[in-house]
Amino acid sequence: MRILSQITDRLSTVLALISVGGLLALSLLTGADVIGRYLFGRPIPGFTNAAALATALIVAGFFPVLTVRRANIALRPFAKAGPVARVLDCFAALVTMLFFAAMAWQYAAYAAEATASGEYIAVLRWPIGPWWWGVTAMIAVTAITALVVFLQQMQGQAGPDEG
Repeated sequence: MRILSQITDRLSTVLALISVGGLLALSLLTGADVIGRYLFGRPIPGFTNAAALATALIVAGFFPVLTVRRANIALRPFAKAGPVARVLDCFAALVTMLFFAAMAWQYAAYAAEATASGEYIAVLRWPIGPWWWGVTAMIAVTAITALVVFLQQMQGQAGPDEG
């Protein structure tokens, strides 16, 4: 279990760092697009559509690290209730894992549909299927990290904020 925890922690950290890089690149390109619009009257062609897809991929890249580090918002009114708190934490981890597994399943269906239909970005003529497969992969990794968190909860291991 410890090795699996280390792998998911490292993978989620790498994905988050890549997402930070993507966010930085997207912000720089947004600045360039704005400057192009106002100074030269020429925006970056197709940037708005590409930025929307890139944002979906970038945001999904942060989900695994947030899940592994249990950085989600949690209301814990029974935190001092011992066994009740453990049962509720396990239940929350299970629901989170099931949610991301269902989400990955639905994104896979959408990505397959987008790929099969040959849907593309209008201006740039880029296919959108690969973008959605990337989002699907990030959410699938999140489902796996949520499974690891659930297993940790079942074993009674404290999360980062519960130490």
